[in-house]
Formats: sequence, C-alpha cells, structure tokens
Amino acid sequence: MSACYELLPSRTLPFPVQGGLPALTEIDGLFNFRDAGGFRATGGGFTRKGLIFRSANTENITQAGALKLTKAYGIRAIFDLRSAGEVGDVVQQSRHLADVPTVRVPALSNLDDDEIVAYWEGLATDDAPLFAVDLYMWICAMSNSAFRTIFTHLRDKPGHPVLIHCEMGKDRTGVCVAVILLVLGVSDQDIIRDYQLSQEAIKPIVPERRRKLLRLPILQRTSVSMATIDKHFLASPETMRQFLASFRTTYGSGQNYLLSLGFSVDDCNAIRRNLIEYSQFC
Repeated sequence: MSACYELLPSRTLPFPVQGGLPALTEIDGLFNFRDAGGFRATGGGFTRKGLIFRSANTENITQAGALKLTKAYGIRAIFDLRSAGEVGDVVQQSRHLADVPTVRVPALSNLDDDEIVAYWEGLATDDAPLFAVDLYMWICAMSNSAFRTIFTHLRDKPGHPVLIHCEMGKDRTGVCVAVILLVLGVSDQDIIRDYQLSQEAIKPIVPERRRKLLRLPILQRTSVSMATIDKHFLASPETMRQFLASFRTTYGSGQNYLLSLGFSVDDCNAIRRNLIEYSQFC
C-alpha cells in the first residue's frame, strides 16, 4: 500500500473514523458488509433492521459466508450496481450465491472519459472532496433506471431482505443507501457516519482494487499519482456532507428525487411504511 494506507495508522488517517458508528458484520470473503437499519427516522420511528444490507462485491465470498448471508440474514435478492465491464465471469462470482436472484442494475454506465479524467484530476487538488461530490451527483443523475428498480423492490417486497453492492460498497452503494435514508428521514449526521465507516471496512481490498485501477487504459494515459489514487479510497465526512447539500439543492428532498424517477407520493409513503417501524425497540 502507499501513502495514507501504509504510512498512516487508522487513527491518523486524513478523515479518522468516529466512534459510535453502525457495526460491521463479518461475512467470510465479503467486505464492508453492514445493515442499513436501526437509524432514527423522522416522526420518531427507526429504520427497520434486517431489510437493507450493503457491501463490497460478492466475488470472493466463501461457501460459509454465503450460507451466513442467506440463512442468518435471509438475503433474498442482490442488486449489483457495477457496470458490465466490472462484473467479469458471472458464473465464477456467483457460484456460492446461485440460489439468490442477482439483479444487474449498473450505475454510471454512461460516464464518459472526459468526466472520468476530470474526477481523477480533481482528486489531485486540495478540493478533492468537491470532485467526489460531483461524482456522486453524476451517480444520482445517471442511475435512474438502477435506483428505480431498487426502490420498486422496496415498495413491492416488504419484509424481503436485500443486499446492495458495487465494487467497494463505498461510492455507488454509498449514494444509493444515502438516498434511501434520506427518503426515510434519517439525519444527515447518521448518513455521514454510516458512509464514513466504509473507509476502514475497505482497507483489506484496497491493494487489489488499486491494481485494477492502474490497469485501466484511461489512467495509464494520465499522470495520476499513487497518492491521488489513494484519495479515491477515503470516505471523507465532508464529501458526504456536501453531497447531501448538493442533492437538496438539485432535488429538494429524497421524496422529490423519487418523484423525478416516476414514483408517486403514495409510492413514497408505501416505501416508508415498509422500512420504518415505530416500536420502542429496533
């Protein structure tokens, strides 16, 4: 590893992870896995636990890990936000999860080379969090079909646990889960804290992911430094804070975003009924 992942211990990372975050759960061969439930929502309820899970890619999950995922957590559908070029051998990656329907819902499938170059060049500046915010807003704008599919499932399949993942479970998955939590009325502070947890959770897979990035032709044609690449693996609270502000400036609210995808107010209410509980204990 280089720079911020090898020379700096966890407590001195540029964006040290705060205490009191949601608990990561160990699943053999699966990283950055956790439940998106248990957050206080508007109106005094809590987001239901055991319904929405998030993680990095499932390619290296073991048979024991897959059994825990399906038996202990009851995962009944997997939504893969990666593009076709990232997925690789579908048979190989899903051999232990063959009984769980996997829905390919690519995010950022139309991102062009100029936008990719702008993102990486931006990370090399002192305004790196702002360029990550631009990326996250692109995800919202260019993932309409993917997010529509996921929210339709959340509306129509109450009590049907799902796993949402991309490559690392930080960016595309982070945006998707943030939008879900916004729709449910979860506070910005809790959304930011959940997002930031990915910084520590992805550390074991950073070397492999860095090697993948370095093989990309577009990065080979640019002069992106290793230190800049490492910034891509950080989960800055300022990035999520500014993303939430930009999201509200553009869409107004989580519900308005769903309305822009073609959902009705009744649909939004149904999603909230499915995902929020008002009992004293969650």
